[in-house]
Amino acid sequence: MTERGFHAYEADNEKAEHYGTFATAEEAETVALKLGWEWVLVVRHEVDEHGVITAETKRFYQPGIVTATEMKVASLTEAEVKFFEEYERQMYSGKGRSE
Repeated sequence: MTERGFHAYEADNEKAEHYGTFATAEEAETVALKLGWEWVLVVRHEVDEHGVITAETKRFYQPGIVTATEMKVASLTEAEVKFFEEYERQMYSGKGRSE
């Protein structure tokens, strides 16, 4: 079985100020941001059937802030409009199908 814990960290160093353990990355990220910190440590334990930790891995990451970007979409050219009109006409009329 795998268990994970998440910790908010001031720096990407285990000796830095930290807070947690949290059950989810989202909780650790929220706390890190509120504290003005930039790092989250993920601790992963492999646990056997007796509850003994058999392996441990750790990794730091910096949560990113997702921002919306404006996507510019170009209008179809006249040739493209004609192409799609013909394509739709054929699709709805049954022409172009293999029979």
